[in-house]
Amino acid sequence: MEKVSTARIALKWGLIFGLVSIVINTIVYTFNLLEHQMLNGLISLVLSFAILYFAFKEFRDLNNGFMKFGQGVGLGSLLFVTAGVLASTYDLVYKRVIDPTVIEKQLDLIQQQNEKMGMSPEMIEQAMEKSRPFIEGPFAFVIMVLSLAFIGLLCSLIMAAIMKKNPPVFE
Repeated sequence: MEKVSTARIALKWGLIFGLVSIVINTIVYTFNLLEHQMLNGLISLVLSFAILYFAFKEFRDLNNGFMKFGQGVGLGSLLFVTAGVLASTYDLVYKRVIDPTVIEKQLDLIQQQNEKMGMSPEMIEQAMEKSRPFIEGPFAFVIMVLSLAFIGLLCSLIMAAIMKKNPPVFE
């Protein structure tokens, strides 16, 4: 029996997830839906678990119906890193080339949120200075990839625990 490659499946579904994330981000940026963070987060979470389900199902189908917990966590983590690199690269290009005004819109949203929390103007200014490098600077790409990797690890732990099916010990 040929060994099933978790990397091949992770890369396939990571590319799919990355492309779907690009479409969603384009819609959010184009229609200025940045302020709907709760809805955007919910859509991302549902999409994350759906992609993991299909990737794990494909792996199990190709592996005689079996998937160990560690295989699921590894597959899911690689899937999210792949999607993160793709989506982060697009995000960087979008914000620097396609529509640089998105950065200012994000910063305005942060400022509005800080004002709603009752922060003083000095504190808001400090927060804005600290936020800017993480939105437009060199850290933005790295932070986005690491964030997706961490979220992917958590989602993978949950889905792998649900979908694992160990092969029989004595066979």
